Amino acid sequence: MAGLFGKNTPEPSENYTLFVLEDAPEEEIAEPSDSGFIVEDDIPEDALASKNTFLSRLIAIFIPVSGDRGDVITRKIVAILAALTAVASLVYLIGELWIVPLGNESVNAQVSDMYDPIEFAPEVEEFENYPADMNPAFKALYYENADVRGWLSFPSTSQDWYGIDYPVVQAEDNDKYLDLDFFGNKNKNGTLFFDYTNDFSSPDAQNRVSVIYGHNMLSGQMFASLNKLLFNVGMARSAPVINLNTLYEDASYKVFSVFIWDNQRPDFNYMQTAFTSDEEFMAYVQQVRDRSWYDYPDVDVRPQDELLVLSTCSNTSQTHLSDGRTVVVARKIRTGESRNIVTAHIVKNPDPLQPIAWYEAEDLPLPSYYDITTASTTATTTTTTTTTTASGSGTESTTAGSSSTTTTGSTTTAGTTKATTTKKTTTKKTTTSTSTPTTTKKTGASSNKKTSTTTTTTTAKTTDSGTSTQTDASNATPSN
Repeated sequence: MAGLFGKNTPEPSENYTLFVLEDAPEEEIAEPSDSGFIVEDDIPEDALASKNTFLSRLIAIFIPVSGDRGDVITRKIVAILAALTAVASLVYLIGELWIVPLGNESVNAQVSDMYDPIEFAPEVEEFENYPADMNPAFKALYYENADVRGWLSFPSTSQDWYGIDYPVVQAEDNDKYLDLDFFGNKNKNGTLFFDYTNDFSSPDAQNRVSVIYGHNMLSGQMFASLNKLLFNVGMARSAPVINLNTLYEDASYKVFSVFIWDNQRPDFNYMQTAFTSDEEFMAYVQQVRDRSWYDYPDVDVRPQDELLVLSTCSNTSQTHLSDGRTVVVARKIRTGESRNIVTAHIVKNPDPLQPIAWYEAEDLPLPSYYDITTASTTATTTTTTTTTTASGSGTESTTAGSSSTTTTGSTTTAGTTKATTTKKTTTKKTTTSTSTPTTTKKTGASSNKKTSTTTTTTTAKTTDSGTSTQTDASNATPSN
């Protein structure tokens, strides 16, 4: 008879001794269930306790239980909040770095398919309302969105540069496209847009300074790349020329300034688009050059030139500005002028003029530019009632939601305005205002009445040299 384990297994005989195990305690033996498998109810309690040890310890670490001391409960609550914050941050980053960028790339792909400056995109169905003499390359885009005004391309030779290649729109205010894509859908990326004071109504329209605003997105899209130009002369050398095609003209611009600007304590209106004289325009140009992180000696600017300004929010970690702007200024390439740039000539500016907050953060003395020129240093209290009426061009306006006050006339002039703030250890300024500002539209006139009570410790001196046109910075330039 064959054995259980093979043919050679010996059969039982009287020579074998049979060993019998003693009965084990019932609680240590798991009886099989009806299905033939051991179920959890059959597992000894001490085994279950071992199985749940990790989970129990985890719960004990985070969840307050009866008998915990007050400090332990506080620690657990803090740990729970920290965990929730980490999860929320992770969800936010996934959205900002993956979901939102993918959606924006899809939108940009659709828009790009409708624009080809070389081989014009096929025209859509007949449309009678195209502007006269408009560049045919924009017909498909214009049919989709009549707010389109141009296409901006800012290339770079650096692989670290996120290409700027987008349509540019324009509305009757500087708020509409902060969170709308080209098709009018809600989108955190918004759309690049011209300042509403710029004029693109006909081939004869001229803009001494054209201003384009765009968001600084965490994904690197839109105008985020502009911040890469700061503190990196190599990056500045990699992107010396900007291309801007409008409805009526194809043009390129040579960069000649990259600087930062403080929206909390502005001392210079880089968004000025109209000038009363060549002298005022050249004073503006000098202000732009003085602030630049780099010197561009090969790019000169003459009174007859046209400028392009790109503006976005700056990174606080880089600039020490909680509400700062990174600004790039370029000059249009003249007829017959070469677009070639000797990039090796672009060098660091040894002493660029910075916002006051920069010097405070770096613990550096303020330059003479910020000296207060009035002799009055004693505290005075002044109650004033100011009525500001904005109508047409040549005025300053306050955009809806702004907390700053602007007046008719030339209160801000390039190169002539002295700051009203000194070192934070010497003077303080407190302003209490009650206002209901209204937006001044491009095509109409409105009034903005404001009554304010102001207590100041110093009086700033402002030199008038003409009327300027500006938009309130807090709304004109998108926030992060």
